[in-house]
Amino acid sequence: MAERYFLKVSQLLRLRRLIDRVNPDLIVNTGDFFCRRRLLHPRLIVKLFTSIIGKDYPWTFAWGNHDCEAFQKGFWFLPLDTEEEFKNFEYFLSNTENCLYVPSHDFIMHYGEMSPGEKELEEEAFCHDGFYGGNFKLELYNASRNMKAWDLFILNSRQEYHIPPQALHWMEHEIRLNPQPVPAVCFFHLPNKAFQELWKAGLAQGVKGEGVQYLKDNGRIHEAFKRMGMVRACFAGHDHKNDFMGTYEGITYVYGRKTLRFSKGAVDAGKPLLRPIGKSFPLEWGAKLITLGMTEESPMRNTFSVSTILDSSRTCGIPYPLPVSEPNGL
Repeated sequence: MAERYFLKVSQLLRLRRLIDRVNPDLIVNTGDFFCRRRLLHPRLIVKLFTSIIGKDYPWTFAWGNHDCEAFQKGFWFLPLDTEEEFKNFEYFLSNTENCLYVPSHDFIMHYGEMSPGEKELEEEAFCHDGFYGGNFKLELYNASRNMKAWDLFILNSRQEYHIPPQALHWMEHEIRLNPQPVPAVCFFHLPNKAFQELWKAGLAQGVKGEGVQYLKDNGRIHEAFKRMGMVRACFAGHDHKNDFMGTYEGITYVYGRKTLRFSKGAVDAGKPLLRPIGKSFPLEWGAKLITLGMTEESPMRNTFSVSTILDSSRTCGIPYPLPVSEPNGL
């Protein structure tokens, strides 16, 4: 949302029309929502989004790396308590109409015991990536059977160091609290290294228009998800010109579609796709439509599908139906 007000409004109205076509039960914003805007602007952008879309559709939010920059910039020379501003904004989101968001900074920051290697990572990360909010869980229930059907984990991949170890420990604990196995899906902003491994292994379908920006993830995120056993799919954003998906070692990794034409990598429907020499084509903007099955007697038999909906009212590519297999590592 990095353009002038009247452009934000016109683009959000177009997004509203796309959303009305599919009438989703939940909108998941996977980050870079207010993008480096200074202290007060994030609230204004959330209020604008709510007035056009959020007032009629439940939504949630995973922090992007540029969103995490917003509260590190004060006004002129005035001092800024970055941690306090992050926490205040978390409570603002949790009190916003139809926004399903749970403040978690203090809880996750002090959760569990870290290994020596994890402590070393967080000591390095803390000065730059010391915000631990944006890690929480939503639960989907099968009302007819009065049982949980899915766990949805919203995770903060921060600016560079990806999901904090404390959040992964909490997530594993939550999964093991379920009285019976329940499949889980995760939403976060930065792709993890498994996206790159998936592409290199030739297991992906879709478009790769730029490098996979997994930054400082060395593979620990995928290994943690495998250890938990219940993670079926992960949805990420960040890379504007990548839109591919596939299954790697039992977990499906899916890029979200670049939504709206803000910043690089996306164009409106009907615009000519002009490619600068040596660079990849931009993508027509759209969104991912994720359908989670909830009707099976056993939650582990529920399936899901993913397709791409575009500004031009087309559905892009082949829907990607995937059965939920046996838990990994259990």
